Amino acid sequence: MVDEDLHTARLMALNSGILRIEEDLQGAIIEAAEFRSSLKEAQISMSHKIKVLANSTPADKLLLVHCLRANNCGLVAATCTCIRDLPSLKEADVGIFIGENCADLAKEDADITVVDSNFGMIPAILILGRYVCTNIDKFIQLQLILNISAFTSSFILIIFNPASEEQLTPFQLLWVNLIMEVLGALFLAIITSAVKPESLEFHQVMMNCSKPTTNYGTGAPIITKNMLMNIAVQSMFQVTLLLILSMKGRVIFRLDETLLRTMIFNSYVLCQVFVLIISAIEITKTSIFKGNIRRNQWRKCFFVAGVVIVGITVALQVILIQIMSKIAHWKKLGMKQWSISIGTAALSLPIHYAAKLLSNSFQSFLIMCVRM
Repeated sequence: MVDEDLHTARLMALNSGILRIEEDLQGAIIEAAEFRSSLKEAQISMSHKIKVLANSTPADKLLLVHCLRANNCGLVAATCTCIRDLPSLKEADVGIFIGENCADLAKEDADITVVDSNFGMIPAILILGRYVCTNIDKFIQLQLILNISAFTSSFILIIFNPASEEQLTPFQLLWVNLIMEVLGALFLAIITSAVKPESLEFHQVMMNCSKPTTNYGTGAPIITKNMLMNIAVQSMFQVTLLLILSMKGRVIFRLDETLLRTMIFNSYVLCQVFVLIISAIEITKTSIFKGNIRRNQWRKCFFVAGVVIVGITVALQVILIQIMSKIAHWKKLGMKQWSISIGTAALSLPIHYAAKLLSNSFQSFLIMCVRM
């Protein structure tokens, strides 16, 4: 949308690649006055075909944004370089202000501000958004798994054995949430930093959070199908593991009650560590990150730092058990108990891949049935 005449706007669009020669005759370029004078239904129907709007004003830009949103043609993004177009940014699903001038004023209405006036930063901004969403998705997945499994296993034990002691104490639950919210979130951030695309320059992009949004991803659910499957599979595995250890652990491993409860807590924590590892594997296999880990030495350092975070988490767990065995009614775990805890928690990996394989096979079978 430019304020130039039709001929100049056509030349600008053809030279910049916005408009192709074959599209020049298909209503892809029109005068703003023609669009403005059309009926409302006609404006909505032609809005998704327009690629160049000549002799346009800020009011025409706002009208086009209204029509695009009314046409339900997907997410509507608007860009501008001057404060006259700020109403369009506010109306669009995503408002992008390009330029350093008046950037402070644009913060109120723009969702994203590119301060170096480089239009080529838009793809990098989209990748940055996916990068942030990937972190949020994996963190939500981690929190739901650890809380659902703890609540469900404790609830089942209370129903079938009301006289039994609590499976996980409040202190233990607080400890798991603390290390996962701090070190787990740091681990996910480091892993995604290690595999982010090279073209992403954070100092050139400023994400504005001042404007609350009611729509997230054009109505897309926060919990995706992949997340739901991971949550269901890992929660069921952890609930089953905790129940087996609580009900049959003394018979299977021939342990006293105090030592068994310490091992149950240890296995529960290590299960969350393996959930983090699964999340890291999924992040590195995501299409927008795939193949980036080997291109830069700094990324290898980030990846090593992520491994160190996992090591710190396990080390803190070892230290906690050693301290609590001195000041509380816990017992130290020997090599046998640690091996059992790590081995049972490590089952998360093959179970994850088995669930993925079954899911993909089932989807392929359904597709084949539909085609038949």
